Amino acid sequence: MSASKARGKNWTVEEDEALCTAWLNVSQDGATGTYQRVDTFAELRVPSGLKARWLLISKACSKFSGCVAQIYGRQQSGTTQSDVLKQAFTLYNTSTKSPFTLLHAFKILENAPKWKQYVDLKVSAANSSALKRRRLDEDESFEDDDPSATPSPSSPSRPMGQKAAKKLKQQQASHADIGAQMAKASNLLANAVKDKAVLSRERTAAINRMANHAIMSVDFSTLSETAKEFYRVEQERILQQILAENSRSGVFEPPNDEETSEDEEQGSEAAEACVDDEHDSELVEYDTDDD
Repeated sequence: MSASKARGKNWTVEEDEALCTAWLNVSQDGATGTYQRVDTFAELRVPSGLKARWLLISKACSKFSGCVAQIYGRQQSGTTQSDVLKQAFTLYNTSTKSPFTLLHAFKILENAPKWKQYVDLKVSAANSSALKRRRLDEDESFEDDDPSATPSPSSPSRPMGQKAAKKLKQQQASHADIGAQMAKASNLLANAVKDKAVLSRERTAAINRMANHAIMSVDFSTLSETAKEFYRVEQERILQQILAENSRSGVFEPPNDEETSEDEEQGSEAAEACVDDEHDSELVEYDTDDD
């Protein structure tokens, strides 16, 4: 299978916005959750696609948040919000070698408390990782400068401090929380699509019932013969449709015998004769009115 066939449908701006909204809602209210604007999805996305798209959005928006914070940190007088965004776009493009194309998602996330907490946690984790690397580099440099400092194979490793252990535990809990949030968001999307489909079917059925009722209630006394024939055919179609639906649902069971009794045949012939007589009578009345 080629890469073009394996790749899913491109994400739209509306889908990105709905995904960000769903993540915020599930995050801020994990007990109940809501799906405001989730029904803007044109089609149901699989959970793996939702998770992959959210990781891409969160990574890019986190970097852009850092760029915006860095611009604000320069404290330039007379700088407007538009100026800050322009400079943040330039800084992002310079640092990542690619343009920032998720401003619609960033606008939904930037002022949400849960998103700010999420970004702060990622910044803290990055700073902690950078500090550990710097300390490791310093230790290696010290050992290289001091020939007498030889490592002892029997010396135990330094235990993790209380703050570092607490921060690591928070990071692990955050990663697990993101997975749970995306699973809840996926369920909300699936329920929204199902509810929308059920509502559409119910609306269509109600419109059909209204149309059928109008046809079955037509006053034949005001119609031309052509119109009468049209509504007779339509009424017969509606009647057959209702009988078929009732038969499938078990409300009405048609006879299973292949042969019809003689009385039933006579009754059917009599009914047809009545219909023909009524039709002929209407034609006679019609000709009389013309005279």
